[in-house]
Order: sequence, then C-alpha cells, then structure tokens
Amino acid sequence: MSSFGLGPFAPNTLSQSILPGWGAFNMTVNYQGSPDIETEVVRDVASFGRQIGWLSELVLELCKIHPPQGAAKDAEVKLRAAAERIKAIKDRREESARIEATEALERFRKEHPQRYALFLRDKAAELQAAESKEKPV
Repeated sequence: MSSFGLGPFAPNTLSQSILPGWGAFNMTVNYQGSPDIETEVVRDVASFGRQIGWLSELVLELCKIHPPQGAAKDAEVKLRAAAERIKAIKDRREESARIEATEALERFRKEHPQRYALFLRDKAAELQAAESKEKPV
C-alpha cells in the first residue's frame, strides 16, 4: 500500500524537479527530437513559453474570425482564461520590477550621487541614440 493512503492507485513516492537549470547543477530533459537542437532553439530563439504564447495569440485571433463550435469552443474559453491569468501575472511582475528598480535607483542616487549623475547621462545618451535609429531620415 502507498504511503499516501490511496491504495494501489498512488505511487509510494513522488518527486519533482524544482527550478530546473537553476544554480550550479545541470539537468537533462528527454525530448522527442534532438536535445542539442531543442537547447539551441530555447537559448537562441525563444523559450517554450514564448513559443506557446505566440501560438495562443494566433489561435485566439483566428477564433475571432472563425468562432469555434462544440468542444473547440470550450478549448477557446479555457485558452482565453489562461491567457488572461498569464497576463495578470506578467502585469503584476512588471509592476513589482518597476518598483524594485525605482527603489534601487533612489538608493544609488542617495549613496553615490556623482556616479548616479554619470549613470543618468549615459542612459540619456543611449536613449537618444536608440530614438535616432528609430526615426527615418
């Protein structure tokens, strides 16, 4: 009998990797294709999450043009709800990062006013250079 009290329907132990790829250890994931290709795609092109995000955006836009019926409609509702929850998480994280950055910059300004002034000058120059690249000549 399992230690979870569910008889023969549950395993004796459960294990799950937490934060794979985080820290000084390495983890191997079994892919259906070539692990080397998958690693390079995720590293150099887009994460799995980003790829799924693009596909989700595309599917939801197509659903506006061709509204699904039956089980496909249920799937659209679930996908739309998931997309909304993901957006809420991203928005919350973005706001948190903005607050942390603002607080860090304020500490930097107070503790190192001259270096802070140089930092701002450099960032202003970077912004100006980026804006001039965006403007057509």
